[in-house]
Formats: sequence, C-alpha cells, structure tokens
Amino acid sequence: MSTVNIISTGESTVYTIDEVTLTIENGENEIPVDFWIGFKSSSSGKRKIDRGTIHPKDISAESDAISGFKELCFSEFDLLGVPAVKVSLESGSSSKGVKHSFALEWLESKSELREVSREDREEESLSISRKALRNSERANTIAIIAIVCSAIAAAIAIYFK
Repeated sequence: MSTVNIISTGESTVYTIDEVTLTIENGENEIPVDFWIGFKSSSSGKRKIDRGTIHPKDISAESDAISGFKELCFSEFDLLGVPAVKVSLESGSSSKGVKHSFALEWLESKSELREVSREDREEESLSISRKALRNSERANTIAIIAIVCSAIAAAIAIYFK
C-alpha cells in the first residue's frame, strides 16, 4: 500500500481513525494513504493540532498516492462486481472509512454507465423501428401501385376482348 509523507509541527500525538491507531511524531512522518485520507476527511487538510499543524510534505506526491489508492480500490471493486460491493457497503470492509466513499463513487459510475448504455440501446432500438416503418411504408406503396397496375391491365384486357 502506498504512503504519504507528512510534516507535523506539533507534539507527538496518537490518532485513531476507522479503528486504526497511529502515532504522528513531530517532524516528517510516512503514513499509509488510507489513514491520511481518513485524517484529511476529518479535518480541512491542514489541521490545527495542539500548537502545530499537520500537512503533506509534497502536494503532488500526496495527490498521486491518493489517485493510486483510488484506482486500486476501483480495480478491487471491478473484480468483486456490483452485488458484492453493495454487500460490502452494508456490512463488510467498505461499510465505513475511506473505502466507503470510493465504493459509493464506483457504484455511482457503474450506475451512470448502465444508464448511458440503456439510453444507447433505446436510441438504437428506436432507429431500427424507424427504418422498419419506412420500409413497410415503401412496401405498402409498391403494393398499392401493383394493385392499380393490375386493375388497369384487367380493364384494358376486358375492353379489347
């Protein structure tokens, strides 16, 4: 699992987030990215701590670590599938914490994809129906022309007989 380098300018403090306890020392610390995401969601990114602050050492590296963790979660969710992720949201590993919000986001994206796919299928079905209607109208026109021609031919045959 990836980590995030953070800098603490306060005293050493023990934090518990989602049943994970971690001690953040004064100075530079390397912490798991999921803990950092949970920590940030419980604060505003730069959190005031007993006469100090905690913030990422490198914003770009932090962003990369979070994106990588999110992609890892999404890959895991893809492997599990929608039904398993829904169950996990209710009572499993994704029922709380960082994975919870990622699981909700993943499910929402799958829902949007299904909606787009359904709309595409509906549009394609409508297009096929329109083509079939045009073809049936042409067939009806040809049939009417054939009936008129045969009536004219019958009238001519009777007249010249």
